[in-house]
Amino acid sequence: MKELIRNSVLTLLLVSSVNILKAQNGAEITDSIYSEILKENRTITIRLPKDYVADSAKKYEVIYILDGEWNMNNFSFIYSFAMEDKFVSPVILVALPNTYIDGQNMRDRDFLPLEMKNNKRAGSADKFIEFIKTEVVHYIDNKLSTNGVRSLFGHSYGGLFSMYTLLTEPDLFGTYYCSDPPFGWENRYVEKLAEDMFSENPELDKKIMDFGHFK
Repeated sequence: MKELIRNSVLTLLLVSSVNILKAQNGAEITDSIYSEILKENRTITIRLPKDYVADSAKKYEVIYILDGEWNMNNFSFIYSFAMEDKFVSPVILVALPNTYIDGQNMRDRDFLPLEMKNNKRAGSADKFIEFIKTEVVHYIDNKLSTNGVRSLFGHSYGGLFSMYTLLTEPDLFGTYYCSDPPFGWENRYVEKLAEDMFSENPELDKKIMDFGHFK
C-alpha cells in the first residue's frame, strides 16, 4: 500500500512537472554549429518562452546552461516555478550539451583551466570560454530576439567553470550561477584567483549566485 501511494505521488509530481514546463515554455529547437575554435560540431538546445514570436519587438534575456544534457530540464523546471509566481520574467534558455569522443565525456577538457597529471583531458577552459563568447553568443544573438542580458549556469565542474569565466571575462555575462563548485580543486586554484580579483574589484561579487560550494 505504501509503495502504491509512493508511486502515485511520484506520478502526480511528474505529471505536474510536465504540465508546468508545457505551460511556461514554448518551442524547443535542437541546433548545431561548427566551432572553428574547438574544431568540432557542437549541439545547442534552445527553449523559447511561450509568448516568443520571431521578429517581434519584444527581446529576451538568455541563460546559457552548461552540461546541457543533464541540467536543462532541472533548471527549466525550477525557473518555471519562479516564473509562475512572477518572481522572474520569461527568458530564452540555451543548453550546451557536452561533447563525447570515443565514449568519453569531454567536460573536463572544456571546464578545467589547468592541465593535470592525472587527467589528460583537462586544461582547455580558456578555449571553451572563447567558443562561447565569439561563436555561441554571436550565433544566438543573430538568430533570436535577445536583449543583450546574459547569464551562465554551471553545476559541479560547470560551476567552477562559471566562476572562472567571471574572473576572466567579467563582462560576458550579467549573472554567473555557480552550483556546488569544487573550489578545492587543484589546491584552490580558482578560489585563490577569486580572492585576488574580488579584493581588487569588489563589485564583481554582485554578479555571483553561489550555492552549495565546498572547499
